[in-house]
Order: sequence, then C-alpha cells, then structure tokens
Amino acid sequence: MFGHLFGFALNVLKWTFFTLLVLVAGQLVYWRGKTVSDQVKITLSHVENWNQPAAELTSQFRDGAEKISAEERARLKKIFSRQERTSAD
Repeated sequence: MFGHLFGFALNVLKWTFFTLLVLVAGQLVYWRGKTVSDQVKITLSHVENWNQPAAELTSQFRDGAEKISAEERARLKKIFSRQERTSAD
C-alpha cells in the first residue's frame, strides 16, 4: 500500500522539479538578445492581437491579384501550365 503512495509522491516531486527547471531555464537562457521567457511572451501577444477575419484577407489577396499587369498574368499562366504538364507526366 505504501509503495504506491511513495511512487506517486516521487512522481509528483520529479514533475515539480522538471517544471521548476524549465521555468528557471526560461529566465536564464538568452535567444536573439532576449530571454526565452520574453520571446514566448512576445510571440503569444502577437497571436492574441491577430484577429483579422478570413474574408478581409481574401479581399486583400484579390485586390493584390488585380494589380498584376496583363503581361505578368500571361507569364505566370505560362509558368503554371508548364508545371502542370511536368507534374502530370
């Protein structure tokens, strides 16, 4: 009975030690001039602030595609049709 309880307590201590080790390493290890912890904070804040709907992105891509000249469209069609032919072979 006490063997299982001791094993469980040992596992809790191991996971606690590992968690503390990761937290301390995040504060001490530098990457691109900032601590890993700061890098994670910055990355997550950019993800939280990005809430641009898909419809808006689609319209931006469509607007960008309309700005391509006729010559450039012909050139791109030629390139893509050549790729389709080679991938079909």
